Amino acid sequence: MPCSDAMITNELITAAPDMRVEDALELFQKHRIRSVPIVDANGKFLGIFNFHHLLNSILPAPLGLQKEDRRMRGLNLNLDHLTGQTEWLASRLQSLMERKLETVMVRDVETVDPDTPLREGVRLMANNGSPLPVVDEKTGNLVGLISSQSAIRTILQIKADIKRRKPVDEISR
Repeated sequence: MPCSDAMITNELITAAPDMRVEDALELFQKHRIRSVPIVDANGKFLGIFNFHHLLNSILPAPLGLQKEDRRMRGLNLNLDHLTGQTEWLASRLQSLMERKLETVMVRDVETVDPDTPLREGVRLMANNGSPLPVVDEKTGNLVGLISSQSAIRTILQIKADIKRRKPVDEISR
């Protein structure tokens, strides 16, 4: 089964690279999403911006853990030492609000082609998180996204299809 069977196409929300961070956050709230793919005027996939990356950019290290710091995720890091630092955090956040997405988006993003086997898409999502951009490898255009929800929906559909089929030994009689 190809990734195209699990991708979202009709509900796809994208942002332009010159959109401000504040406008992207309004998109997050309006559409109840946590990330948005960034595409140019021709639909070419450029990167992704998500809430996780925003938080990492305003939190002081090592609280803003990057992908390579997975071994530290089990530590109970807290923000107690930032008591009274609300103004500092607010100032950092405010300084990001006017920035263009092209300056803060993640450019090195794993993608799949619509014909990539879904098992590979699920593997990439397990390693890199959701959503997984589906990009036409010939044009570089974003054609859809695979979200955790769309992958679950597809897996449940496969299970239902298998359940409706007769067992192999019944078919041969």
